[in-house]
Amino acid sequence: MEYNLLRTFHAVAHHASFSEAAHVLGLTQSAVSQHIAALEQDLGVVLLHRRPVAPTEAGTRLLDHAQPLLLRLDAARADMKRLSDARPSRLTIARTALAAPELLAQALSDISKDNARLGLSVDTVPAVEIPMGVAVGSHDVGLVTGAVAPSDPLLLPDLGPIVVHPLCQEELYLLLPHHHPLAHWSTIDLRDLVDARWIDAPESSVPLGQLRTIAGFGGFRADVHFAGSDVPQLVSLVAAGLGLAVLPRSACTGLRGVVGVPVASPHLVQRTELLHVSQAPSTVKALVTSLKAWTQLGDRPGNPGAEENVAVAGRAPSVSDPSWVSIITGLSPQSFYELIVKLRDRGADGLRRGRPWSLPLTDRVLLVAAYWRTDLTLRRVAALYDVSKSTADRIIGDLRPWLMVRPSGQREDKTVWIADGALITAPHRATADDLSLGERVVVDAKTRLALMVETG
Repeated sequence: MEYNLLRTFHAVAHHASFSEAAHVLGLTQSAVSQHIAALEQDLGVVLLHRRPVAPTEAGTRLLDHAQPLLLRLDAARADMKRLSDARPSRLTIARTALAAPELLAQALSDISKDNARLGLSVDTVPAVEIPMGVAVGSHDVGLVTGAVAPSDPLLLPDLGPIVVHPLCQEELYLLLPHHHPLAHWSTIDLRDLVDARWIDAPESSVPLGQLRTIAGFGGFRADVHFAGSDVPQLVSLVAAGLGLAVLPRSACTGLRGVVGVPVASPHLVQRTELLHVSQAPSTVKALVTSLKAWTQLGDRPGNPGAEENVAVAGRAPSVSDPSWVSIITGLSPQSFYELIVKLRDRGADGLRRGRPWSLPLTDRVLLVAAYWRTDLTLRRVAALYDVSKSTADRIIGDLRPWLMVRPSGQREDKTVWIADGALITAPHRATADDLSLGERVVVDAKTRLALMVETG
């Protein structure tokens, strides 16, 4: 069975037209007819009805084999082409509309700093098209999402040497108008809403068909069909009372006119996985490393109850908002993650009782960094994390020995240090004594690492 004949048959069956298939394949209609006749003669069966054009029973069974075969051949061709290509100058990414936009943005920022000339393309693509696009080389990386049971992977087609990295998973929330009778419930059982009005938006929310399959019961009738990946427009439809939708937790925060309520039953999560070919270029590997680093920093942003439908001023710096990591610590997310791992390995996160250790280690490190590297007083830093001043003081005292970086050997005279926000050069570092009324913080201006912290 020849590859070209099989491709021609697939095109004719897909378009239900000899002339349309000829146009797509760049062949004459006569050549298409000859290909179909040759394939039917080779297999000894009739594959297509001619008027109207439609596959026979044998043709339908062949189509079930043809699509994965053609896809694997295209993937093999793309893999061979990658071997001969020079180092790529552009990184192309296909993602679903709900595929961890904050994580992706931060990771792309990281790799762009090390590859200033690297071009980037980010396309929002339906989930069913992403694995195929990665396999055949249309995209270097794919970010796919789907609703599954907490321990289950996404169901992806077998496309040859494709590597799958699980990135993150989020709880699912039912999006309701703020005036809905269930808007103030703490959790929702979807079985209570099978007969409600629903919006079917497969590209910008959890598809209703997926909910039916995983939940194991019918219902979820679509009153509104919404095509496209415009999540804000979907939210507007929900707010107007046209129907309900299920979205991941992070997509439900900061919205107006709607409330997100956690889905308690069936217990499902929105899972995000990253796909790339096995022999990926260095830029893809760097993106994977950065994405994993950002993912490991902590949970995605929070519980979108009614109280969080507006922004909260003065929220504590947290790894749930990745931008804080670089601002507060001066470290890249990967370096910060490595720091946290080393602290845990060395015993800095031992189990102890008391309020200071109710905060995650990541937030405790950020609390210490916020106190050392900003002009916030201890009382204000404590208030940000909703702990007492004495609790914050215990956290700082506990982590100080672990985080301290002391200068080794003699430093050059041209070294510039920062003492409590004022730049000083090494020969005049003694003037730091006059710059602090409480704790004296000396920071290397180049590395932004704290060198000394002493009580004045």
